[in-house]
Amino acid sequence: MLLQVAYVGNLGRHILRAPSFNSATWTQQAYIPVSPNPNTLACPAGINAAAYQCAGGFAPTGLSKDQIRPYLGYSSVQMALSDVDSNYNALQVSLSKRAGFFTTTIAYTYSKVMGMDSGAGDAYNQNGEQECPFTCLVSTAANPVLVNGGTTAVAGGTQSGGVVESWQKYYYGKASFDATHIVATTFTLESPWGKHFTGFAGGVVKGWMLSAIMHYQTGAPLTATASAAIGANGSNVNRRANLVPGQSLHFFGACQALKKCWVNPNAFATEGVLGAGDAPIGDIAGPDFYDWDLSLRKSFALPFREGMSLLFQADAFNVFNRANWNNPTVNNAGAASFGQITTSLPARVLLFGGKINF
Repeated sequence: MLLQVAYVGNLGRHILRAPSFNSATWTQQAYIPVSPNPNTLACPAGINAAAYQCAGGFAPTGLSKDQIRPYLGYSSVQMALSDVDSNYNALQVSLSKRAGFFTTTIAYTYSKVMGMDSGAGDAYNQNGEQECPFTCLVSTAANPVLVNGGTTAVAGGTQSGGVVESWQKYYYGKASFDATHIVATTFTLESPWGKHFTGFAGGVVKGWMLSAIMHYQTGAPLTATASAAIGANGSNVNRRANLVPGQSLHFFGACQALKKCWVNPNAFATEGVLGAGDAPIGDIAGPDFYDWDLSLRKSFALPFREGMSLLFQADAFNVFNRANWNNPTVNNAGAASFGQITTSLPARVLLFGGKINF
């Protein structure tokens, strides 16, 4: 038997990302007025209110996103930057037995994968909030972003609140492929009985072999998002959701038939047009995975010719028919169906076969 205990880790530096540097900021989209005075962001003095859509000194409608981009005439322009970091740290333990009629390998990993581009695809150009290329205005429950004391964008209004975070802090979290605990086991059991049997008894008792594979791992970290506009005139994009104070992530209510409610839909809400959502990356743990696969084999010697044999094999995948749920829907924050699971991985599959060797 061999026991191995190891620390395994790696550190990533200068990983690529592609932020857009030609998107109008939240401040611009939220309250810049039509025909603005560049000094006050309000309607120029002395103009006709009706003609210039002004009321009380402010225009009721903001300019379109394409009118206030830093580089007019172009849409989203991306910059390739190699400033993303990642890290992986793990305790890995394995036990192997390679002699005798019973052989096995048992492996356990306790690990964590973190990165600055996590939870939104974990890849180049997978930015979950395109308005946060370098800094991010985050609207929190304790410090929401407001205009003129309200929660709705007002053209020409005064914006206040929010927390300015660096893009590194806003994006740093568990990678979507992180699995805290992983257990993998394989074993093969050869029949130790009847080795000296001959004839019919030997053919029945000898030569049986049972193999198994077991795999368990904890669920993937998920991030609550929703399709929502950025700014008063911004187009809808997939954005981080907002946490709702006082709400548990766990679902305690009644669930619809044929669905499994995994996350409390009242725990997250769609973020407004004035700032980024404060839902943490990887805050939701997906379902665990647990599976056993078995294979039973037996070789029968055939009397017709020397070396001729019949191999019988029976395989069972997900032998205990456990329901391994797919991840819940977490990209529709604010909807009643948020956090529901509607599908699962395949149920038990049985296969039987035979092979003649001659």
